[in-house]
Amino acid sequence: MQHFIIILVTCLIFYSGFIENALQSDELSKHLLNEVKQMVDSKFQAIEQKINQRLENVIGVPKFIANDNETIYQMPGISVILDCSFKNKVPFEIKWFKNGEEFEYNKQIFTTNILTFEDNNSIYECEVKNIFGDMAKKKFSIMFLADQLSMIFEYLGYEIFKVSINCGDFANERPTFILERRGYLLNYTKQENNVKNEFKVWTEIQGDAEFTHGIYNCHIKKGNNLDTFQINVIDGIPPKPNVSRSIIYFTQGKLNFNELHFFATLPKSKYYKEKFIDRITKVKAELQEIQLNDDGNVKNISEIYEKIIPFNQYILVTYDDEENPINMSDLNLKDNSTYRIKLAVRSNSGWSAFSDWYTFLTMHECGANLTEIFDGVTLKFPLGNQQFGCSSHLSTKTSNGVCAEIFADTCTDNLTFYDGPNENSPIISYDCDKDQDDFGVVAICSSSKHMFVEYKGDKINDKNHFKISFCPKKSKRVKMIRNLYFRRTFC
Repeated sequence: MQHFIIILVTCLIFYSGFIENALQSDELSKHLLNEVKQMVDSKFQAIEQKINQRLENVIGVPKFIANDNETIYQMPGISVILDCSFKNKVPFEIKWFKNGEEFEYNKQIFTTNILTFEDNNSIYECEVKNIFGDMAKKKFSIMFLADQLSMIFEYLGYEIFKVSINCGDFANERPTFILERRGYLLNYTKQENNVKNEFKVWTEIQGDAEFTHGIYNCHIKKGNNLDTFQINVIDGIPPKPNVSRSIIYFTQGKLNFNELHFFATLPKSKYYKEKFIDRITKVKAELQEIQLNDDGNVKNISEIYEKIIPFNQYILVTYDDEENPINMSDLNLKDNSTYRIKLAVRSNSGWSAFSDWYTFLTMHECGANLTEIFDGVTLKFPLGNQQFGCSSHLSTKTSNGVCAEIFADTCTDNLTFYDGPNENSPIISYDCDKDQDDFGVVAICSSSKHMFVEYKGDKINDKNHFKISFCPKKSKRVKMIRNLYFRRTFC
């Protein structure tokens, strides 16, 4: 390959010199000469870029294949694979750390032991150093989706609730469990232990909201050690909600771009310690349409208008969990627009305070240039029977990169992603087959605050259009969806 590059460069130099001597007789010749020089310069730039990329991959600072820190949300009782694989080919030294302390391991992929509750909030790090002294680090944060004491609420209708209470732990021998509600013992109706030394007890109670209120304790005694875990189930006016936007992927391939989520803003010390059982029955939204200038600042803003949305919260993971979706189609929003919204929620006890303003983009058509994509945007690519092409420039102020997430069956050679603001930026390489996850989703990320996407083609996908989700690049994380499905995601 290097011999080919040298021969090509030599030929281009000879060719440009020959043309320069032959074409100096008139203005037309000079014009042709300038065009040839521009062609030669562009070839040189392309060759230089390829050489630099090759050198960077060989002797540059170590680059991880999955380059971002990861927050891994997981259930206890299983192992987790931590991937520090990197692209560079030169000899390297790798070190691994857990909670700041080095442990002996010298491979790029590490599998943890079976996770116990003691591993919650653990931080693993890998440190890679090449023979030139260049170093890179990657961090993995382990966070559990369950605690020793957990509860699930189900609304049975007629203001009656069922509360499932679960208490468990890991131990070499079965611990002693004591469940209490309001200081009175609860007899657990089910118990279990498995081969991973995990022990659990369950019980259920049913009654109206007032009956289920109170402090629940789980006492776990292991030898001479006694640990107590507590949840306070309360009613009252719901706390101020928070608002976020997420993109939901299902194993069946269904994709919903249009959900807002709301959940309680609780002090960190109370998170998972207080549960609001009162059922949310209504959501009040205040909305404003806004227009941004080229710098991403607000230049026009509409009057505030209000909308009440009925909300049926039957299966309760509780209000303080991020599982309360609003379908944005209920808000009657215009495409190709920017809105800001704040929400209040109502339970039987009354209305909460309004959330802070949350700014978001509705669906845009390809061709839009967005200087700020906030938490993300969906581009629609309309297709027809004749040749169609479009391009969009997307940028973010909150991250060092922009990511696109597309389904593998939408991932075609007709799409080109550039690592920068226009088509002169470097092309981002990706493989539609190798890069897809278990959900058939391909993530393509830029290394700058900009991404330029270009579509050229006449194929018809998904009847008459297909969609691509874009978002600011975040730490890659394992995300639980509807308490059932897991996937790695940037958005």
